[in-house]
Amino acid sequence: MNYNPTQSNRRVLIIDDQESIHHDFKSILSPVPTNTAELDEAANAFFNHGNDSDSNDVEIEIESAYQGQEGVEKARRAVEAGKPFAIAFVDMRMPPGWDGIETIGNLWEVDPNLEIVICTAYSDYSWNQITSELGRNSHLLILKKPFDISEISQLTDALTEKWNLGRQAKATLDEVQALVETRTQELTKAMEQLEIARQQANAATMAKSEFLAHMSHEIRTPMTAILGYTEQLLCETDINETPPEKVDALRTILRNGEHLLAIINDILDISKIEAGKLETEHVNCSPIQLVAEVKALMRVQADAKNLKLVTDYTGAIPATIKTDPTRLRQILLNLIGNAIKFTNTGTVRLVTRLVDGEPDEAGNSTAKLQFEVIDTGIGMTRQETENLFTAFGQANRSTARQYGGTGLGLAISKTLAQMLGGDLTVESTPGKGSSFRATIAIDSLNELPMIHDPESATSKALANAVITAEEKVTLDCRILLAEDSTDNQRLISYILRKTGAEVTVVENGKQAVEAALGPAYDNQVAEIERPFDVILMDMQMPVTDGYEATSQLRKKGYNGPIIALTAHAMVSDKQRCTDAGCDDYISKPINRKNMIDTIRKYSCEPSKSKEDNHTDNSEHHSANLQSNQQKTSD
Repeated sequence: MNYNPTQSNRRVLIIDDQESIHHDFKSILSPVPTNTAELDEAANAFFNHGNDSDSNDVEIEIESAYQGQEGVEKARRAVEAGKPFAIAFVDMRMPPGWDGIETIGNLWEVDPNLEIVICTAYSDYSWNQITSELGRNSHLLILKKPFDISEISQLTDALTEKWNLGRQAKATLDEVQALVETRTQELTKAMEQLEIARQQANAATMAKSEFLAHMSHEIRTPMTAILGYTEQLLCETDINETPPEKVDALRTILRNGEHLLAIINDILDISKIEAGKLETEHVNCSPIQLVAEVKALMRVQADAKNLKLVTDYTGAIPATIKTDPTRLRQILLNLIGNAIKFTNTGTVRLVTRLVDGEPDEAGNSTAKLQFEVIDTGIGMTRQETENLFTAFGQANRSTARQYGGTGLGLAISKTLAQMLGGDLTVESTPGKGSSFRATIAIDSLNELPMIHDPESATSKALANAVITAEEKVTLDCRILLAEDSTDNQRLISYILRKTGAEVTVVENGKQAVEAALGPAYDNQVAEIERPFDVILMDMQMPVTDGYEATSQLRKKGYNGPIIALTAHAMVSDKQRCTDAGCDDYISKPINRKNMIDTIRKYSCEPSKSKEDNHTDNSEHHSANLQSNQQKTSD
């Protein structure tokens, strides 16, 4: 049915076997036209027609049927033609054909929305019987004969208006439903596209992480040899007898190698930040000692540019705080390194102070520890500082060309400061210098021991922070080095043998397992007499990698210390080494002091005998193995 809901429907069907009834309806609803205005007004007044009714502007169309079958057929043709009737006046008795009840039932099968008026002079059926027979009472009225002219006119007006409003409401509802379906389809399509985009983004993130992990490993492995051999040459060089240009060349190689390593670390950190996987720890540390260590590390750079590097304190400072000392050190090294880079003459000053914080839930006073790095460098405009803390953001292109750098350090430092409960801000004046303020959260001041004269404690801290070129360390132990890189085999074994250690070198995990287990190699579980005090296990090797080799050793009952030695430096790598059964983790490029200290920790612990340590390790690895098996079954 293609009926236009905007057109007013005034079509009426009369179904009655009496010709006189049809004549009466036509005379009432479609009177003979007259040109007399007075008669029109009288008719309107008599039939109670309102001049303001829009429905009266449309002439009533009347069709007649004398039997129920004929009426139903006319209703069907009207529906098919898209010109349905709004009302049907149906006689109750129409012999010899259908009666009114049967006729109405068939009419509603053709057009369920047809308004029905039963016309009858008899009480053949009660209202309850009629509705029970028809199964509904909507769209249904009863008009008793003889007719009242005004009643017929009013019923026609009211029911046609009801039909039109119902049709308009249905058309509006259809439009709304169509719009909802369209919007639902659009939303479904958008959600599908969003899911595809999310999967693509995840795939891109995973590919980027895998790429960074692979590139990090491939770069760090040769960097181990470059930095290690350069440090070794510098340690063994007699500065008084070696031409200065050779010493400068070695220092240049070392400096640029360390710079390249710093760039790699920054890229990995920014990748962790973007993936939401950058983690911090909270341990007790001394802020005065940490500042002293940073000053000792950065003094060489400051001296190279004839700059004064000064550390000051304003007021009392907590003796210890709980934070992540590694990340705090990273922030300060970044800030002071930048200050030295962009300052040609004058001073770089680090001022440490307490600043007020919000009271905690218990009402205790809180504070933040602020580290302000002030320089007398080139400074920046307000516009240049706006994007300073975004990844790869620098003041301007000319600055980047002149001074270099990736633009990652400040973005990482700000994120780290926020992760430590504070923030990083900047104030700068072109030509006069810049001031960077990094704050971190600390414990309630009511619980912290304070140092009221931090300047006096600085001398001792500086003495403890002095870095010597070469410490005389002795390692009285046997070490198995599993490393596939020939250059790194020579370097690491050379460093360890200089300390007095006995070093055996293998080039893959399979050989490491065989060497560590010795005669017990073929046994599934055995009491093993270890030929080595410590195993340094490279994690990426041919034949059998370090993860599998470590896992095999633990399953076969090996309980000696195994230290992971790897160029992988992503956030999950340390945990992966621990899960495989390693006791500790050393990343490449190798920091010789850290490597020696770690080996000494596991081979020469003063508080325990080696046998006690091995027993504890055995219990530790047994627990780890059970935990890993449980994770696998889960």
